[in-house]
Amino acid sequence: ELRKLFAWDDALDVWGVHGMGGMLGSILVGALADPVVGGVERSGTLFGKQVAACAFTMVYALVVSWGLLHGVRLMMPLVPPPEAVEAGLDKTIHGEHAYDSDHVASAGLCDASLGSSSKAKVVP
Repeated sequence: ELRKLFAWDDALDVWGVHGMGGMLGSILVGALADPVVGGVERSGTLFGKQVAACAFTMVYALVVSWGLLHGVRLMMPLVPPPEAVEAGLDKTIHGEHAYDSDHVASAGLCDASLGSSSKAKVVP
């Protein structure tokens, strides 16, 4: 994966899902267009236009994102210190825990044996 190869911080896989999926879908419009479903006739010209539009959009998104991130970086750090991440950002930034699993379990709000699993069941 490119994300791992270049050590990109893309926890939600935005590039892989939206970037690549959107680009593939846009380019394939030129190859799979069909006038029967209200589209235009597929052609090499349309395919070339779709590729050019995707390339332009990628460059535009890169330039605008870089500019915005650079501007924000002038005012504040983009990445929290490793110590803050290790301690938990809720505690270090906001001064509280967002999810206190011990409190939730002791109050009987979930099955404590499940811990912080996403399969925890809320008890009414």
